[in-house]
Amino acid sequence: MIETGYYKFTNLEHLYYGPESLQKIPKILKDWGCQKSAIISTKSLIEKTDLVKKLEKITDATHTKTLGSIAQHSPIKQIKELVEQIEDLGLDSIIAIGGGSPIDGTKFVNHLYHEKTGKYLKYVAVPTTLSAAEYTTGAGYTNEEGVKEQKKDPAMCPGAIILDPGVTMSTPERLWVSTGMRAIDHAIESLYRPGVPVFNKRLCYAALEDLFRYLPLSKANPENLEYRNALQVASAMSIFPLQMEGGNMTPWPLSHVLGHQLGATYEIPHGITTCITLSKVVRMKAKSPHVSAEDKEWVAGALPYIRRGMGVHDVLADEIVVERQVEEVADRIQKLVDELGLHSNLKDWKVGREEVGKIVERVTKEEKGRTEKEEIERVLEECYDA
Repeated sequence: MIETGYYKFTNLEHLYYGPESLQKIPKILKDWGCQKSAIISTKSLIEKTDLVKKLEKITDATHTKTLGSIAQHSPIKQIKELVEQIEDLGLDSIIAIGGGSPIDGTKFVNHLYHEKTGKYLKYVAVPTTLSAAEYTTGAGYTNEEGVKEQKKDPAMCPGAIILDPGVTMSTPERLWVSTGMRAIDHAIESLYRPGVPVFNKRLCYAALEDLFRYLPLSKANPENLEYRNALQVASAMSIFPLQMEGGNMTPWPLSHVLGHQLGATYEIPHGITTCITLSKVVRMKAKSPHVSAEDKEWVAGALPYIRRGMGVHDVLADEIVVERQVEEVADRIQKLVDELGLHSNLKDWKVGREEVGKIVERVTKEEKGRTEKEEIERVLEECYDA
């Protein structure tokens, strides 16, 4: 089959990776002509680590204020409050340090700031987890009703990303490895997400090999910066910056949509929603008559990379059919979840079975009907019983 498609980069200008990359931020701000910057982070990083104080010192020439924190799932009330503070201070740049919530939330801060002023802030993202929110052109936030919503706007996204393994040292182990599972979710679902070009899919294979290799190693050797650095790079490859033709990104597939609808409503961290849903979704797709042969082949193509990452070097037998290969991908995802000590189910998170109908309706609406309702229900049932 001859591959055809389209690729466009985002507004990302700088991506520094490796130890002490944090020291590059003043140069970036100077090159942009910025004079007044501020920091957005999380309550835990501000109160329980010295990371924010270190960043304040590094950016002393432009630092105006540390504005505060964005909580898990980016509540809209906090975001609007931050926009008001930025206007009052007359800032021209913002630095977000933390996991997916402050980085995603700061994107939406930038979007709302533009709606009010007609200008975008210069934005530097410093991730401390592997959730990879900094690479996407969308932002998730939680509305006043507690429901997760998405906003697409490429211009609101970071113009610079700093991958410094040193800033991840204070990230709790469970958060570190569970967001690594989230990166695996990005890589797997990019293989069958409509509109993802072949370049990105090939990067996803490389990401999967390194995520399966280095997550267990990093868990066993938490002080090892080499493993952390490799995981940060793998996280970037799992969802490498991309704009689709026409500017509109296609919706994420089922595991992501389930994560959106379960996470904010039932207060389950997104890395953990992946641990609950992804292997079940992949297993369903292996047998589903509604999934194209091409999509199944892309997922099956990940298996040699996953096996290498897990230290399995034997050659697959030619007679193994694609369906079984896809099922083995699901098996190995679940095996990694269990090995990392991240196993849980929806019962553990107090999500009653009476909620299934509501969840299915919300997922169907966000996913625009691309998965049959019966298949979503079957996945959810497995998420209770596993």
